[in-house]
Amino acid sequence: MIELTPKELKLLKLICDDHRNADIAAKLDLKLRYLEKQKTVLYKKTKTHSGVGLLKWAVSNGFYKIKIKPQRSRVRS
Repeated sequence: MIELTPKELKLLKLICDDHRNADIAAKLDLKLRYLEKQKTVLYKKTKTHSGVGLLKWAVSNGFYKIKIKPQRSRVRS
């Protein structure tokens, strides 16, 4: 099992929640370049290459649960 630091867990959640790099950097109080380096470390640890790959990894390893919003019903005339 891969061990992630608390900062890596926060980063993972924000990536999985589909936040942009600039927003993640602001929320974690990081410089954008440092954030990109941390994402690279996270990709290497999880053996993924993209945000989608990271999301799939996080869900399949129990680090993230997808929240599905109920759809509104449409009334047809």
